[in-house]
Amino acid sequence: MPNTYYPPPDPSAVYYRREGKNGEQDIASIQSLQKFPNGAWKALFLVPGQAPFYINQSSSELKAWEPVFALTEDTLDAVIERIAQRVTALLQEQGADSAADIVTKAMEVISKDTIEEAFEVAVGATTLEEDNGEGEFFIDGSFKKQKKQFKCGVCKKTYAYHKALQTHMKKEHDALSN
Repeated sequence: MPNTYYPPPDPSAVYYRREGKNGEQDIASIQSLQKFPNGAWKALFLVPGQAPFYINQSSSELKAWEPVFALTEDTLDAVIERIAQRVTALLQEQGADSAADIVTKAMEVISKDTIEEAFEVAVGATTLEEDNGEGEFFIDGSFKKQKKQFKCGVCKKTYAYHKALQTHMKKEHDALSN
């Protein structure tokens, strides 16, 4: 059975909400978040009226909650700029052909007027052919068929290696983080 990992909560979320019993709305917040070098994390989760508790990369608690972000007209340009910075970093990590390529793609992102447009350009600029998480098996270095053991808790894709899962989670589910 694969290990299921979930991405950390986005630190820019002001609070989390969900529809509670009888149609009422529950509100919760993250009081603290710790990220560790090996990709693990833990966060202190607070739901008013309940005792605070910790969630971590193996906890599916946040799947039931919708993050609420503080996004104003004043912060739109900053968000688009962060997307462009992330594109630059990803292209450098991927070993882009030239600095001109990196600058051109980052400028394409910055020139967009909406976050949605900037994000679409960013995804197109940074997508590489790699393990897409489809299928349950992979062939390892010794040419033995192995079952993939790392599972994304958000989209249910499975990966052969923890590093591949971390890369997927950063690219697909943690788009605005540094």
